[in-house]
Amino acid sequence: MKTYYIIFDKNGEIFFLIGKKEDWCLFYSEDDSLPLSTPVLREVQTLNYNDIKIKVFESNMNLPVTVSSQYKSYLWATKQSVLSKLTGEDLEVFKYVLDNLN
Repeated sequence: MKTYYIIFDKNGEIFFLIGKKEDWCLFYSEDDSLPLSTPVLREVQTLNYNDIKIKVFESNMNLPVTVSSQYKSYLWATKQSVLSKLTGEDLEVFKYVLDNLN
């Protein structure tokens, strides 16, 4: 089952962490292993969307992030910026999270 990882920081305005492969995307894995690491990562919610598991984490964007080798880079971005960069299933999942985030 595919698992998406939504990482955010509430630093006044909310920022979300997205990855870059060829295009911008959400972080995900096929085997439930987190494709990144950062010193502070607190799971706040787990959601299900169709056959997709979504784990939502709060982090601190001022701390270093290490992403797995399948990603070229990462970006902390506002909600509007993320909405403009994502496409397809990633965009659908992100919108679902925005509608259901506690």
